[in-house]
Amino acid sequence: MQRYGLMQVGHPLADGETIESRIQSVQSDLNLHFFHINPARHFESRLWSIIRLADNQGSDDPVANDDPGSLFSRFRSLLAEMPFSQDDNPDDGVSSEALVALEAHSLMHHVMETALRLFVMLSELQMGQSPWIPLAELPANVVFRRKVKSLLSGSEAAQTAVRVAIPHYDQLAKAVGKEQALAHARFVAQWLMFFAELFDQDGYNAAQSHNQTKHGMAAIARNDVKWTLVQDLEDPAAPTVAELNRGYDLINAVSITYLSKIRTKGQGGAHGWALRTDNADPSLCLAVAQAGICVVRSLWQVSRMIAEPGTEHDYEHNGSPLPQVVFDRSESGFQSIATELIPPSTLLPSSN
Repeated sequence: MQRYGLMQVGHPLADGETIESRIQSVQSDLNLHFFHINPARHFESRLWSIIRLADNQGSDDPVANDDPGSLFSRFRSLLAEMPFSQDDNPDDGVSSEALVALEAHSLMHHVMETALRLFVMLSELQMGQSPWIPLAELPANVVFRRKVKSLLSGSEAAQTAVRVAIPHYDQLAKAVGKEQALAHARFVAQWLMFFAELFDQDGYNAAQSHNQTKHGMAAIARNDVKWTLVQDLEDPAAPTVAELNRGYDLINAVSITYLSKIRTKGQGGAHGWALRTDNADPSLCLAVAQAGICVVRSLWQVSRMIAEPGTEHDYEHNGSPLPQVVFDRSESGFQSIATELIPPSTLLPSSN
């Protein structure tokens, strides 16, 4: 399976069409997605997951735990007058898998960005210096992505990854053997380079979905959307079953739909918007997150070795699986499609 891919579908303005009229024409399409699920459903699901995590003592029902010191009891006592639902799976047509996908997708991106931030910080950390302030001072958004790209792309990316992430490589090889040290170096380097590819603003640009989720829950989990790429149709208006069966599934799992900005070329004007849908198979998101957790664990320990010279490299030296192996085992991959809704304009639209 291909690791990831983004298909972009343009939709230029027709003769006589204006940006203002296009904005008006897409309102119903936007509403169709936006009102698919109330963000309160996702938050409520997370709330009860936290309570169950804290109070679960062999029962899935947090209310069954009548310990006055339990998180549920303390939480409920603060909201004595408020009616609330203990059912985080109401019959509203939204599957629990869609909610899980959104949570798994968010976790994966949080882990990936943490790994990249630790890596960029390590590239500048001085011996005996605590990593906390350098980590907190890392720039956000575009500047940070440029730093990532400068370190983890190009022909020297693998060597840079090993040099920064495993500065004790020779020491490690003596301790665990050259074969295990090499496997660990390959594991860390390939996953870091993969994370950098996903975050590349000029490439797949995965960060937008996470940002939309963080800021106002403007990303929608869907389990009822499928996109298939079908080419070489005899009659595009009436594809045959055989032609459809030859198609390539772009979106074939639980997915995340959100609005993605289309940047203007040059200065001035207004950005456009595309409706983007990303595959978000929760099993794949969690597998990538777990690999990222292994990378975070190692980078954190390396930062301690630099901050506190003499610290041992006593962490798990993971060597597998590599990114391509994980995606070869997956039936979905991170396939995405972005359909232009509102093209960018060179002039700002007039307002009434």
